[in-house]
Amino acid sequence: MNSLARFTLTMLVFVAVCSLMGCPKPTDTTAPAVPASDVGPVVEEPAAAKWTIGMSQCNLGEPWRVQMNADVKDVAMQHPELSVIFKDAQNKSEQ
Repeated sequence: MNSLARFTLTMLVFVAVCSLMGCPKPTDTTAPAVPASDVGPVVEEPAAAKWTIGMSQCNLGEPWRVQMNADVKDVAMQHPELSVIFKDAQNKSEQ
């Protein structure tokens, strides 16, 4: 058998095997409809996490620092999950 005949036979076998294997079927990503009675107990969402933020200023003798605390407080009040603790270090690094 010459090389052209061998190549042709090899290609025919390859095509036959590939066609017998076929393409995999796509998976269905949609969930089947489940009747409400089969869902089971309703699980409540966990309570929102509570966060405490510490806000320390080196001193409150400068008006812009007082205003910064007021701005932070105003925004934090819009988020019930936040609690902010304000401290004045009174120009002492150790505080």
